Amino acid sequence: MLWQRHRRGELSLDEVWDYWDALEESPLLMGEVLPLMTLATEISANSGCIIYDALFVALAESEDTVVVTADGELLNALEGTPYAKRGAHLRDAASVLPHH
Repeated sequence: MLWQRHRRGELSLDEVWDYWDALEESPLLMGEVLPLMTLATEISANSGCIIYDALFVALAESEDTVVVTADGELLNALEGTPYAKRGAHLRDAASVLPHH
């Protein structure tokens, strides 16, 4: 998503690198897909987001955290669902990620 925003002229290359640097310093989670599929399917059905995005939201739900994204379409899809609290815009990352 960062690269797409760069290609559209919305982010400079330096801004993309700054986001990547911030991501490297944050507590990111990796997980397996199969255990998340049932919840991801429910999230996708309730929100209308694609299953790929719903997997990230399902991981956030299972780990009691948030998906930080620049994908406004995903965040809009989550609005009004029980999973809205699991999405945060990239510009708000500093306020939603734990500080160490």
